[in-house]
This record gives sequence, structure tokens and C-alpha cells, in this order.
Amino acid sequence: MANAFCRVAPTVRNTIARLAAYVLENPSAFARGPKSLTPNEAEQRTSSIRAIGDELVQLANESEDRMVPYAEFEAILTRLHKLGFYPTNRQVGDVAHAIMGEEIARAVR
Repeated sequence: MANAFCRVAPTVRNTIARLAAYVLENPSAFARGPKSLTPNEAEQRTSSIRAIGDELVQLANESEDRMVPYAEFEAILTRLHKLGFYPTNRQVGDVAHAIMGEEIARAVR
């Protein structure tokens, strides 16, 4: 039972990992503008979104060994937005709350 809780606890690692899984499962769910993309352009965009999903997996893993500042996460999020990929407010909020909680916990130690 403890292991199950560890995987769902709202830690920095878990919240970023959940977001990464969402990105990697849905890379073609990006906003399309008024200009239609060619199939090649759409595949390139999907590929770029997958690459950012992989970066999020790496960031989640790194968060076990170092503190991840929100600015670092936000830079990755901005790149997703530029590709037309918008995670939900809840997903982004979960990461923000986890990072803020870690910062507070470290400050009171």
C-alpha cells in the first residue's frame, strides 16, 4: 500500500511525471491555427512535442536529486505552448503547488 501512495503522492517528481505521461500519450493533440499543416509539418510538430515530453521525464527524474525551480519548468511549458500544446490548468497547477511546497519545506528546515 505504501508503494501505491508513493506513486500518487503530489511530489514534484510525480506531478511532472504525470504531465510527461500526458504529453507523451497525446502529442498530436495540439492546437491548429488558421493555416493547415502539411502531413510532414504535423509529424514534425508531434515529434517536437514528444521530445519535450521526454525532457519532462528527465526533469521528473532529476527532481529526486535536486530542487527544480518553477522557472525551469515554466521554460519547458512555454515551449509546449509555442507548439500549440496546452496541458490543463490542473496539471500545471499540480506541478506549481508541488514545487512551492518543496521550496517552503526547504526554507523551514
